[in-house]
Order: sequence, then C-alpha cells, then structure tokens
Amino acid sequence: MLLMQEKGYDGVIDGTESRPIIETQLDSWLKRDKGARRLIGLTVEENVINLIMGCDSANEMWETILGLYEKKSGQRIVSLYRQLHNSRMTPDMSMTDYIGNIKKTMSLLKAAGGKIEDLNVIAIILDGLPSSFCTT
Repeated sequence: MLLMQEKGYDGVIDGTESRPIIETQLDSWLKRDKGARRLIGLTVEENVINLIMGCDSANEMWETILGLYEKKSGQRIVSLYRQLHNSRMTPDMSMTDYIGNIKKTMSLLKAAGGKIEDLNVIAIILDGLPSSFCTT
C-alpha cells in the first residue's frame, strides 16, 4: 500500500475517493484509477489475476483481493456490522462520500461472509443523516 500512497492512488483504491460526477474532475480520477489497476495487476499472483480481471475499478479489485486474504471470522463480521450501524454523515461529507463509505463497509462485510438486507441498509443510511435532512 505504500507504493499506492506514494503514487497518489490510495484514495482511489480504498474507495475514499469516489468516482466524481463532475466532468472536470473525472479525467484525473480515471487516470489515477487506471494507474492503480495497472499496479495492482502487476503485483498480484497469477492465480489472483483471473479473479480481478472483470473488476471495473481499482477499488473493486482491492475489495476482491481483501476478501481473499482477510480472515473470515465472526469477530470481523460483528465489527463490520457495528461500523455500518454507527455510520454517520458528518458536516464535511458529501452525500456521495457518505454513501460511498457505507458501500465500502458493505463490500467488506460481504467479503467477510456477512449479509445484510436492502431494507436494513436503507434504514442505516437514513439513520446516519444529520437532522437537517429531516423535515417536519
């Protein structure tokens, strides 16, 4: 991961930098994502290449690799459930970042062998919104 940080790819890989929807920012993000995907492809073992070939982003590749090598324990799953349920949108977050963080945690949960229903995810998202989003 140090090389990824050095190259400026870490945010693209770990999902903290979501794919932007603003055209002027998209080009830069796509270049970093492409560089990260290339670097991941060059550094993984041959048997992993087939598992990540169909991934659409460096983050998806990374999550797939994490799912292969992280310990699938009950403790990890409980920790990820707790992280999901404690998700909160902070004032410095955009909605895209907030949802992206939840999606990232859900991907980790799935890779660890956990499951969560769509209605629960909706409840978690709504519960984590600041009161300014609620109308009376």
